[in-house]
Amino acid sequence: MTSIIQWLIATSIKHRVAVIVATLVMAAGGLWAFATLNTDAFPDLTPNQVNVMTTARGLSPAEAEQELSYPMEIAMLGLPRATDVRSVSKAGLSVVTVTFEDDVDFYFARAQVQQRMQDAMAQLPPGSETMLGPPATPMGEVFQYSVELDSAIAGDTAALINLTNLQEYTIRPLLRTVPGVADVNMWGGMPQQFQVNANPAKLAGYGLTLQDIENSLAANNANFGGGYIEDRGERFTLRGMGRVLDVDDIANVVLVTRAATPIRIGDVATVVITGAPRY
Repeated sequence: MTSIIQWLIATSIKHRVAVIVATLVMAAGGLWAFATLNTDAFPDLTPNQVNVMTTARGLSPAEAEQELSYPMEIAMLGLPRATDVRSVSKAGLSVVTVTFEDDVDFYFARAQVQQRMQDAMAQLPPGSETMLGPPATPMGEVFQYSVELDSAIAGDTAALINLTNLQEYTIRPLLRTVPGVADVNMWGGMPQQFQVNANPAKLAGYGLTLQDIENSLAANNANFGGGYIEDRGERFTLRGMGRVLDVDDIANVVLVTRAATPIRIGDVATVVITGAPRY
């Protein structure tokens, strides 16, 4: 051992320039590695996975499993380098998780899942909506915040609706422009709804049904283009403005005409602005 140490010292003294150059190269390499090192206080240990979320209003967990999760799971089987396909079904919601090998490119995996997702959508019930989960893992949620009013009264529905609108249409779009933000998810609040609460006795008196109200609302809530007209060398675009804007517009929608007298939604129901029912 002593002879090896003596030889190493003698060789280093004899080749001083080479030793100095090697030391500088190692120091430069260390500085570069330190500057480019990715550090994380909580390393992401989650597997390489892609989530497919499908929603359908009114389905119980059993129906969500049969009509949403099952066809989507079958479509995801056999994906290249996929290791596992699992699902969770809740009321009106299905989440299918496809796990890939760790060295599979994340965006390649998303592209494969999206292609299979499009193939499975034809088998889903009408009215269901399917989307891919955000390009992030469960370990990626690093920031939480709350939107509050200083003078809000506890349980004030109007205040909660306003705060929810502020979060959804102002704060969320701005935060999504920040580099590194994959998505912004909202918890709580009260999404705004225009609710038409029908009176069964009045509906029966006019011989109408809830389907009549739904059809009338759908047929009387749309804008459309009407082409254009030309006048003295100028072209004017025509538009049909039929979209409802407030509760009065909804209440004035005509359901049917009896003996030249229109029967409006306001005659058989009350229209209010309130929050969506909470789960």
